[in-house]
Amino acid sequence: MLRPPSHCPTCGRRITPLELVPVLSYLMLRGRCYRCRAPIPLRVLVIEVVLGLLAGYLWWAMGISAASLLLLGFSSLFLLMAVIDLEHGIIPDVLVYPGLAAGLLLAPWWLHLGLELELEFWGSSAPGSLLLGSLIGGAVGGGAFSLIILLYPQGMGWGDAKMAGLIGVVSGIPGVLVALLTAVLSGGLVAVLLLALGWRTRKQSIPFGPFLALGAIVALAGGKGLWCWYLGLYQGAC
Repeated sequence: MLRPPSHCPTCGRRITPLELVPVLSYLMLRGRCYRCRAPIPLRVLVIEVVLGLLAGYLWWAMGISAASLLLLGFSSLFLLMAVIDLEHGIIPDVLVYPGLAAGLLLAPWWLHLGLELELEFWGSSAPGSLLLGSLIGGAVGGGAFSLIILLYPQGMGWGDAKMAGLIGVVSGIPGVLVALLTAVLSGGLVAVLLLALGWRTRKQSIPFGPFLALGAIVALAGGKGLWCWYLGLYQGAC
């Protein structure tokens, strides 16, 4: 049992099961605590909407299965990391390391993004091939960002490298390439936009965790189509 149970951080009132219904409870309460009327952070509603849409897409594309549930679970983990990085500027090891352990443990047995891609990449669906794909994916993700940190320490933190390694383990190879390319492109575009609007200066850092999370979710949800697009193989060759 989780301790402490869900409660209002302002008045301490325990939240009832009815108030935990995603989206609807936020709208019914009008974004405020029922007792003290303290505002409920908007991020709560955003996270619930995003996860709801993602769950709907995964179950539409894959059906309700162990694979889709695991994809949703890892996507939720990445989204949690993104929110924590935005608010506190850290990616907690307490989330990364269990995620790595679960990813490596499940890699030989579950149908993650990399399965279809790895069948073509490795030519085998044997558990050993999928585990090898996850290990290489983790090495590519974590290694690439570790190299960036060593060459330019001010660019990002080790939490980003660990998260990139976790993304590689979960998405495999070449799925991790889709995730990292998406993260780099989206992060670069947002950084340019923020600088152009004057909302950030060159001396201010921009958390990269949210872009890594975006890349991971995009790769897990639709990596095969993007991989084919990157390679220009829409004519049935992918």
